[in-house]
Amino acid sequence: MPAVTITEAPLTIEELLEVAHGAPVELGPDARALIGASRAVVDAALASGRPVYGLNTGVGHMKDVRLPEEGVRRLQQVLVMTHAGGLGPSLETELVRAAMAVRLNGIARGGSGASAAAADTLAAMLNAGVHPVVPAISSAGAGDLGQMACVAMVATGMGWAEHQRELLPGAQALARAADVAAALSLEATSGNPSVARSCSPSPSTCCAAPSPTSDSSASAA
Repeated sequence: MPAVTITEAPLTIEELLEVAHGAPVELGPDARALIGASRAVVDAALASGRPVYGLNTGVGHMKDVRLPEEGVRRLQQVLVMTHAGGLGPSLETELVRAAMAVRLNGIARGGSGASAAAADTLAAMLNAGVHPVVPAISSAGAGDLGQMACVAMVATGMGWAEHQRELLPGAQALARAADVAAALSLEATSGNPSVARSCSPSPSTCCAAPSPTSDSSASAA
């Protein structure tokens, strides 16, 4: 199946369906340039020392609290973990792939400030068949925050994923996939991939685990 090229243009319905049904993806050169330019804006803001909400400050009632470098990294992880909650049956693989492709397309349009490493990780997960377990029902903020947080959990070596019809902790799924050798670091100032950390299959030690024998799942921090 030929690869679908992700560019700054919106995916067509036909392209989205191809990815949903298993087509690999690749980032076009123009998209990579836009991602780099967008990320440079974020990096410049952080380097300036100015407070940037949610990057080097806390959120909510801690919006005026400046964070040290280690706190910046920790906040990014905590934001993902605290939004990755849901219930009900897991979404079908085709829907998860479509959601990941749409998010990748959004990053490729240069408006998010996400790093090239984030885009490459999503593309590698799609190409390697690492499909995060995503609950159908979620209510964390607006829109798809809960569901996309579950995708981010796997991209950072947490959560749970399906790979070759087997349910695995996210880190194990990434390690088994030949095209995904590392999980994405959530360090706001670099975003470079870091080695996927090992994760026990025990539900009590690795995020929240859906039961392989159940028709419903929940993902939470």
